[in-house]
Amino acid sequence: MTELLTATDLEQWSERNDSREHLPTLVRRLILAVAAPETLRMPADEAVGLPGLDGEVTSPSGAPPFLPPGRSVWELGTGRNPQDKAQRDYRKRVDGSTRDERAGVVFVFVTSRRWPGSQDWVDRRMEDDDGWAGIRVLDAEDLAAWLALCPGVHRWLAGVPGRPRPPGEPPRRCRAVLVAAFRRGLNLDREDPDPEALASARAEAVQRCLSDGLPAVLRLAEASEHPAAVGDALASVTTDHDSGVLEHLARSSQPLHAMAAGLAAHRQREDAGWLAATAEARPAQAAALCRTAAIDEALLTLVDGLEPDRQDEFWRDMQPLGVPGDLMPTVARRLLERGRAWAAIDLLSHAGFGADLYLAIQALKAPALAATEDISRARSPEYAVGRLLDRLEEAGADDTLLADLEWFYQPLLDHSRRPMALHRELARNPARFVDLVSLMYRPDPDTGADSADEEARDNAASSRAFSAAWTVLREWRTPLPGSVDGQLPITEDMLRWVESVREMLTASGRARVLPVVLGDALSGAVADEDGTWPSEPVRDVLEILRDTDLDEHLAVARMNQRGVTTRGVYDGGAQERALADQYSAAADRVRGRWPRSGALLDGLSRSYRDDARREDRSAEGQGDR
Repeated sequence: MTELLTATDLEQWSERNDSREHLPTLVRRLILAVAAPETLRMPADEAVGLPGLDGEVTSPSGAPPFLPPGRSVWELGTGRNPQDKAQRDYRKRVDGSTRDERAGVVFVFVTSRRWPGSQDWVDRRMEDDDGWAGIRVLDAEDLAAWLALCPGVHRWLAGVPGRPRPPGEPPRRCRAVLVAAFRRGLNLDREDPDPEALASARAEAVQRCLSDGLPAVLRLAEASEHPAAVGDALASVTTDHDSGVLEHLARSSQPLHAMAAGLAAHRQREDAGWLAATAEARPAQAAALCRTAAIDEALLTLVDGLEPDRQDEFWRDMQPLGVPGDLMPTVARRLLERGRAWAAIDLLSHAGFGADLYLAIQALKAPALAATEDISRARSPEYAVGRLLDRLEEAGADDTLLADLEWFYQPLLDHSRRPMALHRELARNPARFVDLVSLMYRPDPDTGADSADEEARDNAASSRAFSAAWTVLREWRTPLPGSVDGQLPITEDMLRWVESVREMLTASGRARVLPVVLGDALSGAVADEDGTWPSEPVRDVLEILRDTDLDEHLAVARMNQRGVTTRGVYDGGAQERALADQYSAAADRVRGRWPRSGALLDGLSRSYRDDARREDRSAEGQGDR
């Protein structure tokens, strides 16, 4: 079996100069593998440099989550900076069209590179409210998932320059006929495909292969980029081989299975009663037959009437693509009942919200509560989980529940989504903060803390819990400790939070780390209305506690937040002097009422002036070379 191409493979392929010419062909083939669009224009090869859109598609039903229903315009790129390309193309399409022209149209950007921040970019563009019906991004991870569902296209891509050629070739005569049929049917000299000519050419190709018998057609399907089309074409010319072809639904290679599915889909278009009658006549294949049908109310009723083991077989292997919105809750429940939580999560991440808030929560809880399908079966699980969590928050789900879910999924979402509900929970619940700190630090050895506590810490350190706790606390900058509503806390609430943390960490034998963890927690970027940092409740708490170690660690945490800097070779310490002036001015504003904060800010100012002088010397040394 050919190994599936991954997002990494696609990124490596993108380094080739000719990937820009092949990407439109790849996307065009993927679209044709999952839908029958009314119009499809996507110039490729030498035509990629032509002015205008990279693609236009009209597909009434679409094929979620990849192909949006209705009309969509497409822009494609293989460059190393997908966000820059997407932004330039987006502005070009907005500036070159009217709002009325964009109404009802989905803007789709495709990149063969990974783009972890694509959803943030989409969210910002939606906030621009430029009149699109929707905005989508498909990156290398999405293309790899799409390719996994389209083995014929996968084999084609594996054979383009830069990738190994796929094993197995069809008979030369049939291969030539099929290639000619696709070229004649698509009429590559024109912009729009001709569906009738395509169907006729494919039927002619299959008819000619039938002169060598059904085995020749089967070989053709195994080598075809679109084996389902071979089955569809066979169904259009004869019924003699239906029984033999349908056997391949149950026990065959993926291409022959797809061919059988294509034949079954053709029969269903011809006769609305064919599926029910054939499922009854072939009970052993009833589940496989039902999986060839589009998901609608009639199909679900038919599946409910099958034997229990056949129902389980159907739901175990079905792919929930193209599910109508009103049936998404029903399909999600059936998937959850069969232990397919990841498929349910993916489906619900694309569903509308309202009455099904509990169902979405149930789906997200399922992987933590019971055995479920392996995550490797999921398409882009981090995207689906992150999107579903965002939609739950928008729908008003309980914040503490969201925090629990964000903590459970933190290892999955580490690089793609900030756990904002968990950050709010840390701000209002000191016990939650202490729990995370306890995952990172052992009890002080001279405190005689419970050995079970230390053992639990050792176990956590050997798992992903330590890393997840460190990431959550490192990224927590807002809201500040003591906040109960996400806003700036009052001094009393912040002091109560700090005292609770001190009490609990001392009781657990971790008093040694108090200045470090409290300094980090209080170093958030929240400032007063005039820009003064630290904010007033933090200044009040520092004056009340009078803890020199805490003051020092708060200053260190603030400096560490600056991160990496860039500058010209001869710029010197201009950046550091500006920061020093900023902290010096803040110290002057607060030192009268909050002397400890004034001293802390003076220390930051001195430190940055020292850094500025060091950068000046470095720049002068560069000039002497």
